Amino acid sequence: MRYGLISDVHANLAALEVAVNVLARESVTALLCAGDIVGYGPQPNECIGLLGEARATCVAGNHDLLALGQLDDRRSGTLAKSTSAWTRAQLGSAERDYLAGLPLVAHAAGLVMAHGSTDNPEKYVWPGASANAELRVAGRRWPSSHFLVLGHTHRQAVIGQTTGTHRLRGDTTILLPPAERTLINPGSVGQSREREARPRVRFALLDTDGWCVTTFSRDYDVAATRSLLTAHGLPESSLHLRPTNRGVALRAVRRSAVAVAGRGRA
Repeated sequence: MRYGLISDVHANLAALEVAVNVLARESVTALLCAGDIVGYGPQPNECIGLLGEARATCVAGNHDLLALGQLDDRRSGTLAKSTSAWTRAQLGSAERDYLAGLPLVAHAAGLVMAHGSTDNPEKYVWPGASANAELRVAGRRWPSSHFLVLGHTHRQAVIGQTTGTHRLRGDTTILLPPAERTLINPGSVGQSREREARPRVRFALLDTDGWCVTTFSRDYDVAATRSLLTAHGLPESSLHLRPTNRGVALRAVRRSAVAVAGRGRA
């Protein structure tokens, strides 16, 4: 099976169109979305419509639940709270029903998918101990599913249960040891949290027969989305949430840990 993997669309239609079109050219068997279709961005109804047309299999993310009023927003920041309220007011009845029908966990041949974790859509699963724990849980609950697809962090990651975290640089194809349980985060389609001047679309392709993952990073029409944000009175940070100094420091620590682990495997 060739699965197109996307996550964290955040109502950014211009970015979603790029991901869907690239994956269509890759002749994917199915399109899978690990949640957060809406929230932050200016086109929630249009993104839901496109995923419906693509017959994507989706799970509910925390922002989808916030937009429905099904998740308490006490853990959300100011931007998430304000844009969730705006999104809730924009949703059509059919789009609201679509979000309400999304499961928290979905299954496809060879894999299981959730947003944050299989138990909690708000949990951040990072490379290291938390990723290893999630892989162990998946192995106990779904022993026939060798791939765990998660989103929420907005960070592309491919983490093998024995090989650890793989280094990703732009478009990267990673060959996986057969039968190794692997966590894949395709990254964020619609809200970059990388330190980059121009936000990019990130997504992935999983070939379960060939035991390989390809990650993608693509440009899109950023100006079009910025224009719509302005037209709707939404802040530009909805498109590109710049990391805090604390976030930068934490990522540096994680990168260092990954590099050390990689040297240990060499």
